[in-house]
Amino acid sequence: MKFTLPSLALLLLAQTAIAQCVISPIGAPDPAPPIDNWQTGSLPIGFAFPFNGATYTHFYHSDHGLIALNNAGVPAVPGGGAQVWTPGAAGLATFAADVICAYWGDHTVSGGALHIDNTSGSHCTITWFDCEPYAGFTAGAFTAQVTLFPSGEIRINLDNRCNNTSSTYGAVETVIGVHQDGNPVPASSDLSAGAVTADATCFELFIGPGPTTVNTPDPNFDLGDTTLTFIPTSPGWIVIASSPVACADSTSVGTGCGGLSLAASSPPVLGGSWDLDLSGITAPAPVPNFLAFGNATPPTPLGVILPGLFAVGCTGHMDLAFGLVDIGPAAAGVASMQLTIPADTALTGYSLTAQGLAINLANGMLFISNGQIGTLGH
Repeated sequence: MKFTLPSLALLLLAQTAIAQCVISPIGAPDPAPPIDNWQTGSLPIGFAFPFNGATYTHFYHSDHGLIALNNAGVPAVPGGGAQVWTPGAAGLATFAADVICAYWGDHTVSGGALHIDNTSGSHCTITWFDCEPYAGFTAGAFTAQVTLFPSGEIRINLDNRCNNTSSTYGAVETVIGVHQDGNPVPASSDLSAGAVTADATCFELFIGPGPTTVNTPDPNFDLGDTTLTFIPTSPGWIVIASSPVACADSTSVGTGCGGLSLAASSPPVLGGSWDLDLSGITAPAPVPNFLAFGNATPPTPLGVILPGLFAVGCTGHMDLAFGLVDIGPAAAGVASMQLTIPADTALTGYSLTAQGLAINLANGMLFISNGQIGTLGH
């Protein structure tokens, strides 16, 4: 069952501190991700995406952390091969397409996965999850992510493991930013400080250590654990850098009564969903079960305060500020729901608490589960 809380309610949630973390992918993994090149087919963005005066409906993607915009395959696949695995300003200038570089470096997805979320119509997210620098230096694994929005805004997330790690092939270059085909490539910007430019191309180039046979991070790379938001100004871009990256998280608090337990099978990722499973249900169908949502509160002994409603030992961990949702009867003792999370960056870092409720048919009283505190993020 899918359910979306009202946007107004989400905006009222209490903001929480965010620690460094690994970015969670959303969408389905590519069953056959490209290796050392571009995806052979053109994939839909899911909406008309404006970019420097043009509009695009499709993209190609590469295992090397960049995408190329197109309309149903036009223009055709840009240059590939050595050009893809040798990042730099010169290569940027010779792609025969408009490109967006989330983390264009000499790496592959062979140790991780490439996830694509392009079905909502409100955003298109590509995640290079747990990738590795070329030659399999697993200690250098990282996750990079780019999201396109119908407004033309672009959001790039780089987790704290992104460090322009060296490979065995000389000095490693990494490019992060956007480029319009045919536009003269300007000088590299310092994106960590943000940027304002009237140029259609805006990027930063890092030249790291190498060659080496060990995992050697680039001491000059300063965009790890950072979100970069590219806002189009037509012409040009405003780039906003924020750190640390706020990752989604779900934490269990307290214990349930009557054997009820609430577990999260996924954290509440922006643009994705918070998947919750309520187990330990004993009442047969069609008796309904519920999930309650609100702000976290100190433990409240509901069995003591409301003894005619809740069984002994039942404890509340939230204030029910955002309502009660009927999640239907249980299947094999478990009732599940997916809470859809908007792809609204203003919600980053906000928290939401959930608890499950079920009826004890023996005495007509309520059991309540432990709480799950979800922190909204990437």
